[in-house]
Amino acid sequence: MMKIKQGKPRQWLGGLISMYTASGIVLTPFTYLGLATTVWNTGGRVFLLQYVPWFTFPMFIGISVAFGLCLMLSYWKFIYPSIIAFGNHQGWQHDNPMKDYMIEMNKILEEIRNGHRKETEELVGDGSGDWHSAPVQESKDISVC
Repeated sequence: MMKIKQGKPRQWLGGLISMYTASGIVLTPFTYLGLATTVWNTGGRVFLLQYVPWFTFPMFIGISVAFGLCLMLSYWKFIYPSIIAFGNHQGWQHDNPMKDYMIEMNKILEEIRNGHRKETEELVGDGSGDWHSAPVQESKDISVC
C-alpha cells in the first residue's frame, strides 16, 4: 500500500462523481450500438466479409454482446471484490462515524467482560455524537389478541 497522504474528503465531489457514473450506465447501451454500427459501416463489414462472407450485422452485435458479458463476468469475479476491499479500507480511514461508535462499543464490551459494567446498562445517545450509559428501562409487554 502506498503511503501518500490524502486530502480531506469532499462530499459534494464524491456525490457528483457517483451520480455521473451511475447515470452513465443508462447511456452505455446506446453508445455501444452507435459505435458498433459505425465500426460495421466504416470498414468492419468489408474486412470481415472477405474472410467470412456469411457474417451478418446481427451476428456481429451478438458476438460483441457475448464478449461484453464475458468482460462483465470477469470484472465481477476478479476486479469488483478488490474495489470493495479498497472502498472499505478508505471508508474506515476517512471521517467514518461508525468507526468511533465501534471503538466505543468495543470498550463497553470489554468493561462488561471484565465485570466493570452492569449488563443492565445500555448505550444512550442524544444525537450529538456523545454516547453515555444509562439504565435500561423495562418495556411494557403488549399482547395482541
